[in-house]
Order: sequence, then structure tokens, then C-alpha cells
Amino acid sequence: TGEEGYGAAIDVWSIGCIIAELQHKKPILMGSTETDQLDHIANLLGPPDEAQWPAVVKLPLWAAFSLGGRGLSDEDDDDDDAASSG
Repeated sequence: TGEEGYGAAIDVWSIGCIIAELQHKKPILMGSTETDQLDHIANLLGPPDEAQWPAVVKLPLWAAFSLGGRGLSDEDDDDDDAASSG
């Protein structure tokens, strides 16, 4: 999306992904391109917004992306509904 800076947050994100993959024993974000990877992240966690990342809308390529995403809490709710109805 045009971010040029690299900080500790990237390392923390990477560690979180590694821990999740070790727990699930499979890759959790298998994008085939950079855009596909961003879409996988948005589908898993929900798209970033200005409350979470204040300068996101100012990134040079932000307008070129259309990220959807349901978020983890929505997925968990679906699992709970299916378990309680069956």
C-alpha cells in the first residue's frame, strides 16, 4: 500500500503469524501475490481503518485497494451458531 517505513510492529506481526501457524500446523495466509496476501489478511482480521492505523488512508496506494474482510469475531460467532444448532 505504499508504506516505506519499517518498524518493530512488522516484527511483532511476523512473530504472531509464526505462532499461529505453529498452533494450526499449516500456513494461515497463503497469498499468491502481494495484493492477494493483503486480501487474505483483511479477510482474517478485517480491513484496517484510521482508528487502528491513523495514516492508512494517506498511503500512496491505499486508494487502489478494496479490502473486505469479516474479522475473526464474525467467524467465531458462525462456529458458535453451528455448534449450538446441531
